[in-house]
Amino acid sequence: MDETALTRYYRVVQRLRKGELLTKAAKAEGTTPATVWRFDQERRAIGKVYKPGARGKYGAVDHYDVKYRGHATFWTSDGVRHDAVPLDGKNIRLLSRYFHAVKKALNSGDEADLRAFDTVAIYDLYGNSYYLLTDINALMLLQEAQAHDVDFELLFQSGEGVLYAA
Repeated sequence: MDETALTRYYRVVQRLRKGELLTKAAKAEGTTPATVWRFDQERRAIGKVYKPGARGKYGAVDHYDVKYRGHATFWTSDGVRHDAVPLDGKNIRLLSRYFHAVKKALNSGDEADLRAFDTVAIYDLYGNSYYLLTDINALMLLQEAQAHDVDFELLFQSGEGVLYAA
């Protein structure tokens, strides 16, 4: 995947959120509306809001509505917990697959599905990327801490350092 095109897509999304029109936003970010729509087909973050037309028909596009498909809380490979991160449709589905892989790894010890996420990035609606926690030992510590109601932040972080070895 072309990382720069994806970055441009998310910058266009931010411009649309501020009320810019798609053509102007895409041009300002060095891409085209067609490319933005291509990326949005699976992400589904952009919606059209139409002006009222004659006799109940749609008129021209008035503006664009940027919607998240969900918020999620997850841990990244650097041991940081991210709360209520707004995600688009593609990344919500990807995160769901990751959570299933984590559950399988913790319950059966089979890490094969989890290993597939070692290099996968999740992107929020602001274009920030997150690499998910795939260290089975750290995930087991999290699971145990959750069972004993331990403060996750204290368990994994001490100032700037991460307390577990990946």
